[in-house]
Amino acid sequence: MVEALELEIVEGARVDPGLDDAVDAAAGHDLVGLGFAAEAGGEVGDAADRGIFQPLLDGLSPEELTDLASICTVRTYQSGAKILSTGDPADALFFLRSGAVHVTLPDGVRLATLTAGMAFGEMALIEQTRSADVFADMAATAFEVPLKDFERFRKQHPRASERIMRNLALLLADRLIVANAKVDILTAT
Repeated sequence: MVEALELEIVEGARVDPGLDDAVDAAAGHDLVGLGFAAEAGGEVGDAADRGIFQPLLDGLSPEELTDLASICTVRTYQSGAKILSTGDPADALFFLRSGAVHVTLPDGVRLATLTAGMAFGEMALIEQTRSADVFADMAATAFEVPLKDFERFRKQHPRASERIMRNLALLLADRLIVANAKVDILTAT
């Protein structure tokens, strides 16, 4: 069941009369709560400075963001809850709405701590099984996007699909750069 959500207008966002339909369609969907916000033309306004920008969704139009929000389900997790398990089917991705979670390898090595506005489980876009565990560090809520619904969204919005996959490639490249730097530090003589 999709929880009713509300639209928050980003302060300083330009208003384009051509976007009236998209804004009207967005009524009832908390686009900012998903961790992203867009102004006219799909450009991110001051949302990034306010900590609500979602890099995975950079460049999507208000209409695309609204359609994506409509397929989300709100999930609630208690502190310490295991949200995702290594080896499980990768059948959804998540946008953290509140709280904090951490990502670990099966051996317990902590890879990352994520906070509100960040995505996790996004590897489901390219892998069929989960490659890490995710635990709630505190009570948390997340917007879950089932992969089957996301695939339908991608077919309806091919431009958005291309943007999301490009953004994922950029995120993965950044992670690889950081991992390589850590390896260099650990192996320096």
